[in-house]
Amino acid sequence: MKLTARLADFITGGLDFVSRRVGRYGRYAFLDAKQRELGGVEPIEFEAILLTYLLGRKDFFFVQVGAHEGEAGDPLCDLVKQRGLRGIMVEPQPEMFAKLCSNYDGFPQLHFEQAAIAPTDGTVDFYRVDPAFWRKHNLNPGSESEISSLDPKQIRFHVELFGGKALAAREAEYLTSVQVPALTLRTLLAKHGVAKYDLLQIDAEGFDYEILKMIEWDSAPPLIQWETVHLSVPDRVAAWDLVRSKGYRLFAPNSYNTLAVREKELAV
Repeated sequence: MKLTARLADFITGGLDFVSRRVGRYGRYAFLDAKQRELGGVEPIEFEAILLTYLLGRKDFFFVQVGAHEGEAGDPLCDLVKQRGLRGIMVEPQPEMFAKLCSNYDGFPQLHFEQAAIAPTDGTVDFYRVDPAFWRKHNLNPGSESEISSLDPKQIRFHVELFGGKALAAREAEYLTSVQVPALTLRTLLAKHGVAKYDLLQIDAEGFDYEILKMIEWDSAPPLIQWETVHLSVPDRVAAWDLVRSKGYRLFAPNSYNTLAVREKELAV
C-alpha cells in the first residue's frame, strides 16, 4: 500500500501521535515567505507523513544533520524514543554533542558524529555567540546554542532579532568561533556504512541549501526535511526547484520547514 493510502488510514483511525510544535518559530513569523505562494508547497504534518511511512517498514534509517542536544524542538526525539528508530545524529558543537549522547544513552541503535556537514572534509570555523554576552543582555534565554552556524551572518541576525540593531553592531563583543571536524555528506554516509536511508533531516541554521546540494540523488532518501526559515527567498525557491526536479513533491509542516516526499512513494 502506497503512502497516500496509508496516510488516509492513519488519519481515519484517529491515532493521537501527531502534535504541533510551535517552539521558537513564533519569533520568526516576519520571515514567513508564504511557501504556498512562492513554491506551491502544500501544508501537511511531518509526524503524520513519517508515521504512515513507518507503518510499512521495519528497517527505517535516518540521518539527522544539526541534532543539537536532541530535545528542544526536535522533530524526531519522541519517535526515536517511542519507536526505536535507527539512525545517525550529527552535531558539531562539543557541549551540545555531549548532551546529545547523554540524552540518548541506552539507545544502542543510534550512532553519533561530532562534525559539521560541509563542502569538504577537514575542519571548519563554526560560529557562535558569546554566551556571557547573550545572558547579559537577556537575549531569549536558553537559545544561544541553537543559533550557531557555519554562516557568521546568522549570529548577527539573531542578536539583532532579539536585541536590536545597536546591539548587533557590537559584533566584536559577541561573535566567537570554534574549529570543529568537517565531513561531506558523502563521507559521513561512507564512514558509517550507509548505502540506503529513508530520511534526511536538516537543521543547519542557514546552511540547509548547501547540504541539499551535496545529496547524491541516485541513492537519495524518500523523505527529506530541511529548515527554510533562514534561507533567502532566492535560495528557498532554488532549493524547492532542485528537490522537485529530482522527483519529489513538497509539503510544508509549518511556515519554516519543507518536507519533500519522493513522488513514487505517494503513488497509489
